[in-house]
Amino acid sequence: MKRTITAYTGVLVASLALAYLSWTREEPIAEAKDVVILAADAKSITQVAYKSDKMDLVMTRKSDTKGSYQWVELTKQRAASTPSKKVPDAKPKTKTDPHGHPAQDPPPAQPDAAQPDAAQPDAVQPDTSGDAPPKAPTEPEAPAEPLRRAFTGGVSAETVIAGLSPMRARRVFVDVDAARLADFGLSSDAAVLTVEREGREPARFDVGHHLFGGRTTYMRDQSDGRVFLIEAKLIRILIDGDQRLVERRLLHAEPKDIVAIRVSANGREARFAQRNADDTQAAHWTRDGEDERHEAIDTWIKKALRLRATEFLDPTISETQGQPRFAIIAESRDGETSRVEVRERTLEGADPGETQWRAASDFSHGTAKIREHTASDLASNATTLFGPTDAP
Repeated sequence: MKRTITAYTGVLVASLALAYLSWTREEPIAEAKDVVILAADAKSITQVAYKSDKMDLVMTRKSDTKGSYQWVELTKQRAASTPSKKVPDAKPKTKTDPHGHPAQDPPPAQPDAAQPDAAQPDAVQPDTSGDAPPKAPTEPEAPAEPLRRAFTGGVSAETVIAGLSPMRARRVFVDVDAARLADFGLSSDAAVLTVEREGREPARFDVGHHLFGGRTTYMRDQSDGRVFLIEAKLIRILIDGDQRLVERRLLHAEPKDIVAIRVSANGREARFAQRNADDTQAAHWTRDGEDERHEAIDTWIKKALRLRATEFLDPTISETQGQPRFAIIAESRDGETSRVEVRERTLEGADPGETQWRAASDFSHGTAKIREHTASDLASNATTLFGPTDAP
């Protein structure tokens, strides 16, 4: 009984001691709330980089005759491929006699008495014929090739820039010791966010753990050691950049803002116009110079305007690979134009009839995969667009 009381007393004392230490532990000092931690405007940001042990992403501001855009280049590690499991050989079947009973093995041969020098049989060994075969050695996982992509950033890229111009923190902490930094996920192997601005030194931040359902995250300024609690939205976009940053559109304008389209296919070319573009019910496409709806033309062009990039290809792949099937040049109300060329390519080692459809767009500055069903349907029906006078 005394031993039990002594044991419980020890546990109680230890618990009180831990509670006291936790109560008296100094927390990082909150210096301020809702403050600007990166002074920048959207036009001054020239590059944003996010680097971790799993990915390396760089988003650079570029420009051409159509204006400025965000160009994204990333390398992302993929999980190692697991070799297929080897199916063990089936267990040997038991031999049976003609009546279905287990067959008896013939007795071992006896040495010939007339030949005294004949070899004697070895000692009888246990029968292991029914045992499971030995397991095949496990093959090591093959290292997977990293994912490499380069593409124009879409709406989410502008969301990232907006979140950095300026970047604000919910809270700012000072005097954070090494133990607390580790609790925040700000160890030596933390991801690093780098923001480059015109005329200023790059700003670098260590990126820590997400908190509160992923809505916030900790960051540490490498220049002065201050720790911030910020909205995690822009960090999550960068982490999933291979999906969320991609510009899926192939044309520079929305369908309602496109007034004319020039289509070329099979050595022929024609121009078409959109009528009643502001009325979603009455809007339709017809031949340039005509007003009446042409059903085949209207259906084909509306489907072509819905083409979207599903995945951008490795930037080292040439835009000219594959057979050209059709091309469109879209003109918007403001006079701007963009061009898309669709090609079909047979991949090496592919099954007969299996092809890949690609679209090269001057708006998206790259070559992307597009949906096979939509692209092949458009290519097959392109001849319905042209009349007898539509020449190259």
